[in-house]
Amino acid sequence: MILVDRTYNTTNTTGCRSRTTKYLGYIPQEIILEPMYQADNDIRVTNCYAFATVRYRAGVVPCHNCRLFAWTLLGMASDAIVPELEPDVMTIDALSLAPKVTQSMVLGNYSTPNPYNNANNFVRETLARSYRASWNALTDKFESSSTSVATSIMVPIQLSQAHVASWRIYIWVGLNLMLTLSGFLFWVVQRRCKKPMVINVGVAALLLNPVEVLNIARSQELDDLSVLLDGDSEAVGPMKLEMSQNGHRILVARDHK
Repeated sequence: MILVDRTYNTTNTTGCRSRTTKYLGYIPQEIILEPMYQADNDIRVTNCYAFATVRYRAGVVPCHNCRLFAWTLLGMASDAIVPELEPDVMTIDALSLAPKVTQSMVLGNYSTPNPYNNANNFVRETLARSYRASWNALTDKFESSSTSVATSIMVPIQLSQAHVASWRIYIWVGLNLMLTLSGFLFWVVQRRCKKPMVINVGVAALLLNPVEVLNIARSQELDDLSVLLDGDSEAVGPMKLEMSQNGHRILVARDHK
């Protein structure tokens, strides 16, 4: 029994008629829908419940050469022959605990498939997972800490394998060789230079003599684009590069005469 819909301000003769419900979406025809009418003062509510008879078998299955997906979860190959279900002394205890586990799983929305428009699969998977969870809980509770079961395992090869194109490797190696060769040629050129390599381009630009640039600017009348006031004639003017007593190049203002 599952609550699938709820309507307000309805009578006991209406509600729970549509197969498309609010909580589980479409309900198959083999599932019975029954309304349950409640009235409390001015509030009238009709709860729609889904009823169905579920038959399933529970027990244990011996598994040989199975795949271990988790420390409590085994799986068989898709083409493997499923062995017959066998009884076990813990089957009744696991089934007795399964309803409480099912309720906790559904209310907590934990490890359950999406129930919307998926009623049959939701019930099937929830019951199977609650039984497995109950079995594991009982095993962890009552197993003896002094005894253990050993088995041999085989670690499989990783499923993901990289596919590398040869032409991409050749291009990558060629680009790296070109980078190495250009660096070597740059080093050879720098060794033949008489002056050291320029590291700070901004400072080097300030230390250069701008006379040639200013002459070109005057010939093209580019120096008349700015406006100078009367007091700027002594502070603004061409600059030149001179050698100091220590042998360093410095930028100084040209004398005005």
